[in-house]
Amino acid sequence: MRTSNAEARRNDCRRARRAAGRRWLAAGSLAGLAATAALLAAHLPAAVLAVAGTAAALLLAFGTAGWRRRAPFSSRVPATPPQERRDVARRIFWQASGDFAERGWARADLAALALLCRNLPARRPLSARLASRLRTAASAVLGRVVDRLEDVERTGTRLGLSRAGLAAVSRAKQELIARLAEVPFREGEPVPVDPAGITAAAEAAISAVIALRGSIAPEVCAHLGPLLSGRAAGAADGGDFPEGGFETDLSEMRGRGRVAVPAADLAASLDELVEEAQRSKRAGTPVRLRVSEEPGWLQLTISWVMHDRLDFSPRRLLEAAHRLSFFGASVELDEDPESETARLEIALPRLPERDLGAADGRSRPGMTRTG
Repeated sequence: MRTSNAEARRNDCRRARRAAGRRWLAAGSLAGLAATAALLAAHLPAAVLAVAGTAAALLLAFGTAGWRRRAPFSSRVPATPPQERRDVARRIFWQASGDFAERGWARADLAALALLCRNLPARRPLSARLASRLRTAASAVLGRVVDRLEDVERTGTRLGLSRAGLAAVSRAKQELIARLAEVPFREGEPVPVDPAGITAAAEAAISAVIALRGSIAPEVCAHLGPLLSGRAAGAADGGDFPEGGFETDLSEMRGRGRVAVPAADLAASLDELVEEAQRSKRAGTPVRLRVSEEPGWLQLTISWVMHDRLDFSPRRLLEAAHRLSFFGASVELDEDPESETARLEIALPRLPERDLGAADGRSRPGMTRTG
């Protein structure tokens, strides 16, 4: 795992404290040696004192050499710019909050627990099957959903999102922990906590995260159509690209294709994808780019005939598409040896209709953002 800048700065602080301790130790050692030399001067020959002084100087020199070598390290670690820190926090927040969206695994875990609690028999002993299902659902919520709520809370604080919204996430998290921790859900015994309270806490967690997610939607929004049309036209007119070697099909895309990906990240990935397509100098069958609509997704498909594009690297295509996965996009490469065709599919999450007002800059009740 790559060390983050924050961790690097913490390591620098530890090194600085250790270096300061060594300097104080060296100063104390020099003072002690001076005092010892003064006391022994009257009893030991001058030659013995000279040898002892030389040995002490060598020990101090070797002891501080390591500090002198490491001292320039902190100057080689650049400070992370504020905008870059915000971009990282925004990517983590959007990915974490997306796990509570309609197709997210955290939402599915909470919904499964709420459904079980909603259908529990009132004050009746649990059957073996129901007790096992409750333990599994509660374990999933405590084991990973709570961690994801903490990710949302931490990155939302760094982004300066609504304090009331963050407080709602924190309350829902604490309520889930209080109602599920140390609850055995044993066979033959009734549930020792109120099932309705568990259901309410699960639903509150989902609502609080989705509200915060909607408040930051204006920063995580781009129109695929205009970005793609301009780059495809530039690729088709490029001098290094074979004539007719790049074809686009946007006929299935209605409107401008609003997707839940920041414009800068989407534009950078499209630039890399088109640039990689232009690397191919062989004028065989064209590289085709097509956009199709799925429920909740816009699918970008790049396809080519493998033997016609020998220098067309799928690995570089995957690297170009990888940045979009931070925002919930799924990337899949399919190579079919029989038909000798390859296809890269990138499913981009569409911004839901209920978030269009926020993305257009119109206010929505209950969704405010500070900072």
